[in-house]
Amino acid sequence: MEGETAYRHGLAYQSMGDQTTAKQFLNMFMEIATALGDMESISKAYKAIAKSLESGGKISDAIKHLEKYLEVCRKNDQHENLLDAYMCLGSIHMSRAQYKQSSEYFTQAFEKACSLNLEPSIQKAQVCLGIAQAHSILRVYATHLQINRPQNISTLVSWKETREDKFHKSL
Repeated sequence: MEGETAYRHGLAYQSMGDQTTAKQFLNMFMEIATALGDMESISKAYKAIAKSLESGGKISDAIKHLEKYLEVCRKNDQHENLLDAYMCLGSIHMSRAQYKQSSEYFTQAFEKACSLNLEPSIQKAQVCLGIAQAHSILRVYATHLQINRPQNISTLVSWKETREDKFHKSL
């Protein structure tokens, strides 16, 4: 009960924007969960701490905590939390314009959602994956449009027909 209280206090401070105090309570929750060997609570703590770090602008640290969240979920067969971890990591990489990593995590989220037969999650992962992939080719696509060469026009037409990534190969 003490751990859950610390967790809820941490979330309350987090929602008020006080990330420092939130982290103190969330770390207390993590310590209690670790002492009890409660893997479900440990994964909750990693995710909450990551969110707090992200809100505080410490994105690299947030990613590290999300990766720990992912690892705990993977090792303990927390399938729905694993799906959530993939989506969180995909989103945070997307916010940093790291579209390749983002696409990889969204692909894993899609595959996990399919294996769990969670239709809304499947659709969400598909949309996020599509956005990440579109962002990854946007700059090269725009360059092809701006540089009016026959080879570039041919690449654009070919891409419109097949949707295969030919942009990175042709520049």
